[in-house]
Amino acid sequence: MKVWTPVVAIALCLVVTPIVWGSSESPPAASVTPEIPQPPLEGLEPAVRELLTATREALLAAVDGGTASTEELADLYGHTGMVFHAHHSFEVAEVCYRRASELAAKELSWPYYLGYLYQDTGRFGEAASSYRAVLALEPEDPLANLRLGEVLLSLNELLEAEPYLKVAAGVDGLQAASEAGLGKIEMAKGNLEAAVQHYRRALELQPDANQLHYPLSLALRKLDRIEEAKAEIAKGGKARVSAHDRRLTEIGTLTASSEMFMTSGARAIKAGKLDSAATAFRGAIAARPSNARAHLNLAVVLRQLGDLEAAERSARKALELQPDYFFAHFNLGEILEAREDVAGAKAEYQEALAIDSRHIKANERVAALHMRAGEFEEAAKHYEVVVELAPSLPTPRYLLALAYVGVGETQRAHECVEEALLVNPGDARLQEAMVRLVAVDSSANASDIERALKVAIEQQKETASFGGAEALAMVLAAAQRFDEAVRLQERLIAQLPSSARPAVVELMQSNLRHYQAGERAVIPWPEE
Repeated sequence: MKVWTPVVAIALCLVVTPIVWGSSESPPAASVTPEIPQPPLEGLEPAVRELLTATREALLAAVDGGTASTEELADLYGHTGMVFHAHHSFEVAEVCYRRASELAAKELSWPYYLGYLYQDTGRFGEAASSYRAVLALEPEDPLANLRLGEVLLSLNELLEAEPYLKVAAGVDGLQAASEAGLGKIEMAKGNLEAAVQHYRRALELQPDANQLHYPLSLALRKLDRIEEAKAEIAKGGKARVSAHDRRLTEIGTLTASSEMFMTSGARAIKAGKLDSAATAFRGAIAARPSNARAHLNLAVVLRQLGDLEAAERSARKALELQPDYFFAHFNLGEILEAREDVAGAKAEYQEALAIDSRHIKANERVAALHMRAGEFEEAAKHYEVVVELAPSLPTPRYLLALAYVGVGETQRAHECVEEALLVNPGDARLQEAMVRLVAVDSSANASDIERALKVAIEQQKETASFGGAEALAMVLAAAQRFDEAVRLQERLIAQLPSSARPAVVELMQSNLRHYQAGERAVIPWPEE
């Protein structure tokens, strides 16, 4: 397979005559050469327009010149199809792949690419036919086995898919996708333990494919392993399992479009391939240096890769190109925060909020920095915005309560936590916060204290914890059960590790003195 200058065209609807795959004979003399239409160029990036124009002319010259061999024409059509495919011109790519397959009946690549094009656009029956054409030429081709197994799963032909997936399961880079498919098959058969093993193996091979946690959770639930199922569902996400497909990698190298590089980068992130994502975003920048989104996306990936200095440069370049870019300010704030430049981070979050004052994450981040600096009143203002925008989320209400405590408004903090418990009654952290705040609230009545004591005791029965036990001692003192509070507090102090923060040790000892003196606690949490 020779390398030709690629040709790109925009998607056009063309009708072609079906061909018979796998024939070793030369194409018939009457085989019709498909027309390569003039693609519309309006609105395309300059680099893409240049590529489309030049390579189309090269293809036409080769076809019309009559001097290229059949092999050369096959490669030219095939590579042209790859470039169409890379730029999402699927209809034209289909025509080119078909023509390449007619001209080179023993070449695996063209029917494979055609099969993937069909698979990618939901034409699973045609995809299966194309992949079978590849396997007719090379039965052990691992990529074609994997892809045929995948499309048969999509067609709900589960048992027929199994042998193909098993072939691919023994090949590095294809194992995770194969194991996921085999897990689906075992689920359909009712072999739940086997399904669990396949899904777990897929996740071991590709931990970022967090979408697999959902079917794994379902299998565990059907096995009545409820706690394991809950743990898996909590890890679920949108990232699908992927295969290392060297053929598709070749297509990805042929784009001249900044936006196509952006799409490739986004796909790489979803697949957990951060190095590939960085390469794609650099390609987007090379294709269009003024692409502020590309600079910012590169900054985000570089931060995840741990190169904070380079990430900061990229984020600042995005802001140089687009000064009012909200997400560039926000992400630069995160980068600076990771570099421990708190003042710089706070300034960038404030710039972001000047553009969108109601953005939840930006308010949360700047509030956290205010909390860290002991600026509780400012923190409370931002957490109040978050609570207003997302009233069902427990964490912002909890943190708002802490901010109120920081400014000495304990009763207001108690009210905040009680409101949060109305929305999230089973949240253990909110329950413990309620217990602590009731314990130190001198205005709390006997029924409030009794309720808090009941909650604290139930919490310790269900999940004993040091913090929960400390809260229990506090509310025992509030209920004037001082002897019990003293005994529990003494046990907790004896259990304190040597690494405990000084503020924690100081509060524990201070509370013990209060209990010994027949007094309730006055501070719900350590001050730092």
